[in-house]
Amino acid sequence: MPVTPDIDYFALRQVAAEDYRNYRLPNYIRNRLPVTKDSVVVDFGCGFGHILRALRALAYSNLVGIDVDSNALDVCSADGFNVIDNRREGALDPLVGKVDFVIASHVIEHFPKPQIIPRLRAIRRLLSPRGSLLVVAPNAQSYTGCYWAYEDFTHEYLFTSGSLYFVLQAAGFSQVEFVDVECLEDASFLKRGVRRSLLSIYRANYWFWSKVTASATHAQSPNVFSYEVKAIART
Repeated sequence: MPVTPDIDYFALRQVAAEDYRNYRLPNYIRNRLPVTKDSVVVDFGCGFGHILRALRALAYSNLVGIDVDSNALDVCSADGFNVIDNRREGALDPLVGKVDFVIASHVIEHFPKPQIIPRLRAIRRLLSPRGSLLVVAPNAQSYTGCYWAYEDFTHEYLFTSGSLYFVLQAAGFSQVEFVDVECLEDASFLKRGVRRSLLSIYRANYWFWSKVTASATHAQSPNVFSYEVKAIART
């Protein structure tokens, strides 16, 4: 995380490697992974490696973790993963053009605004011609958007669908698709029906009070109300 070197991000956030031992890979990731198990898959901002371990459990064998936190990198390395310290100049050069799938989950909101598009461009350069990036960030339009803007002191910027689309396109991605917009891919059939019904009420309420208060949203940007806004971006 881009915080000052003398600050232990995970310790101050009261987060430990053990907290992720029972982590289950969500379907919005699982459903979009490359079919070939030896594809090069990168977790950009891997933290303590919970996504990497879940991918290894699915028999993916060509995994790379990228981070800037020494403790996190040590944990991943001890678990047998290939890790890269992104603080080193040129650290990502060996991966340029070779990566099939990049996961950047809850990473880009930690970068200062002027760095976001250059970082995404750097990720795009890693991708093979058919590679893709799955990016996940806290959603400023969600019910808890304001909370997440301030709960994590290192958050620099939250996203809506429109701003995420903007930075991905500006970084050179030609195809951007929002995924799991209703956050239902991990829900059971019954829960999906119930939540869809309640979401329709929430949307109607949102539309009504937007009209009453003469509030507007950008017409070209889809309204996404879930905690996260997620997109697949391709070159």
